[in-house]
Amino acid sequence: LVNGDIHMTIGEADKNWLKRMSKEEDLIIQATGAYNVSSLHMNVGIPPLDDILVRKAIAHAIDFDSLRKSLYDEDIAVPLTSVLNDEAYGHADIGRVKYDPELSKELLAEAGYPNGIKIPKTLTPNVNSYITANSFIQEQLRQVGIEVPMEQVDLPTWIPAIYGRENSISYQSGIQRAHGIVQLHRVWHSEGNANFTGYSGSDELLEQAEAELDEEKGLELYKQAQQEIFDAYVSIPVHAVKQINVRRKEVDLGYDLKGTGVYAAPIYETTDLK
Repeated sequence: LVNGDIHMTIGEADKNWLKRMSKEEDLIIQATGAYNVSSLHMNVGIPPLDDILVRKAIAHAIDFDSLRKSLYDEDIAVPLTSVLNDEAYGHADIGRVKYDPELSKELLAEAGYPNGIKIPKTLTPNVNSYITANSFIQEQLRQVGIEVPMEQVDLPTWIPAIYGRENSISYQSGIQRAHGIVQLHRVWHSEGNANFTGYSGSDELLEQAEAELDEEKGLELYKQAQQEIFDAYVSIPVHAVKQINVRRKEVDLGYDLKGTGVYAAPIYETTDLK
């Protein structure tokens, strides 16, 4: 890209990458909406994660604010206040999980693990952003007595594992669907095609929300579902990161890029070289 061999590509949201690439005078870097949303999913079908006390202990052991601030500038990444990002239709401000390692230890003891616990091995992808996040999560958990063996694998190995619910815990990032109920059903209904946790506690509420034709009543049901999922501690909202697209100055997109659901800036018939 810098040499002109290609004209446009996906960029990195990492603050060091942005600082370095921003010095290149021939490049245009855009940070846009359609956030890349990160969550920590816990599989309730794999003991001891079937115990909500253990899930709570894991959630309160991780300082996700420190992770976010170490990787991203404040204008690039924001904390999440729900399992839905604030751009999604139906998002409700539910709250955030408090970082409290002492509470985490107390919860472990209450669950019957005063001397710590070992979680079954989980597979993680050998992608830089995932490696950094998973290493951070693993170390934070270790400090409160929770051991999580992690094995790095390639994406073709990791993707079937997470979709097949073979992982115990999974840090996962992706663009959420624009309509809240579509995202909620996809990830937290028992029949959702991206239900990484095996959670089924909100099936009835989600089905009711999908069938509700009154907008105000529907939004209230979306809010109730988000609260229910949040309280179940199956998916911990981590952060939402703006998409980064970078192109050479001679590229004329032919439109105003505000965000995209396909990660990369689309090329239309209006896109051309100046």
